[in-house]
Amino acid sequence: STGQPKGILVSHANLLAGARIVTGYLGIREDDRILSVLPFAFDYGLNQLLGAVHIGASLVLARSSLPARVCRHLVEDRITVLAGVPPLWARLMGRGSPLTERTPATLRLITNSGGAFPVSLLERYRAAL
Repeated sequence: STGQPKGILVSHANLLAGARIVTGYLGIREDDRILSVLPFAFDYGLNQLLGAVHIGASLVLARSSLPARVCRHLVEDRITVLAGVPPLWARLMGRGSPLTERTPATLRLITNSGGAFPVSLLERYRAAL
């Protein structure tokens, strides 16, 4: 949100229910390796952590959201799941990005939050992956 920040109370039960619902909906598995690129202060970033803990998946913390670093993580850490936001997807598929040249064999799922995924960009991802 771009509005004034505001705190909300979320119970442990709410967090657990959210993790259970999202991992079930997305089909996250115990053998998944999730790359955490989004900050934990962002609800979808926190959900990557909680979902991994809930289902027993591995969570790899990205050191940077720069395309070269993310692409290196995808390959070297055998990432199977990557969650992002539209600006990240645009950078990862941008000119000179390693993702346009080398497709990570293990990546099986990308998820989007925080805005619409442009159809033209989605088509490029489908072709690359």
